[in-house]
This record gives sequence, structure tokens and C-alpha cells, in this order.
Amino acid sequence: MKKVATILLLISLPVVVAWLVLIPVHICSKHEASLVVTWNSLKMASVEIQEDGKFTNRWPLICHISEYTNRHLVNGTIYQCILAADSWDYRGRSNLLAITTNGTFLFIDRQGVSRLKTWNQLAEY
Repeated sequence: MKKVATILLLISLPVVVAWLVLIPVHICSKHEASLVVTWNSLKMASVEIQEDGKFTNRWPLICHISEYTNRHLVNGTIYQCILAADSWDYRGRSNLLAITTNGTFLFIDRQGVSRLKTWNQLAEY
């Protein structure tokens, strides 16, 4: 009986450890994938709207892109937004990822507005 229990423990232990390690990594990678898709979708839509005056929301299940013409003051600089994406991050926070007329990305939430240089900065929020 002790041998069977030891064998079951030896078999199940690596499975449990793998599950505890791989599941959070998988969740994190899905989150980052949606960030990249949203970032790129906004970039493509901003190019389209500046060239044709209209844009296509290519990934509506991941993010909802809409016209967003608000101005925001960040560190003494006024940014004129043209588009924003919402619903890209369901972590319980209300937020927007906006792109400005000069291609700058802004993260907007209840705490305020932050200028982003890379999509990796979104992981901090």
C-alpha cells in the first residue's frame, strides 16, 4: 500500500507542479496577445483614417475601436486623440488605449492619462 501511494505521489507531483507553473503563464500570454493585437489594430486604424477618412475594426472580439477626439494634457504636452480601443483588458478596470494624431499612444483610466512608448508598458497597468 505504501508503494502504491509513493508511486502515485511521484507521478502526480510533476503534474501538479506543471499545472501551477503553466496555467499562470498561459493566462499572462493571452493577456499580452490581446495587448499586441489592440496596439496594432489601433495603429492600422489610425493609418486608414488618415488616408481614407474611415477605418475597419479588424478584431471586434478583442477590442472595440471607435473615434475618440478628446484632448489630454500629459506632462505639459497636449495630445489630440483620433481613435481609442476599449474592452481589451477585462481585469476589472475601466480603461482606454488611445492613439493621437502623431501616433502617440495614451493609456486612459480613472487614475488619469499616461503616455506609452511601447506596448510592454501596458503590462504595468
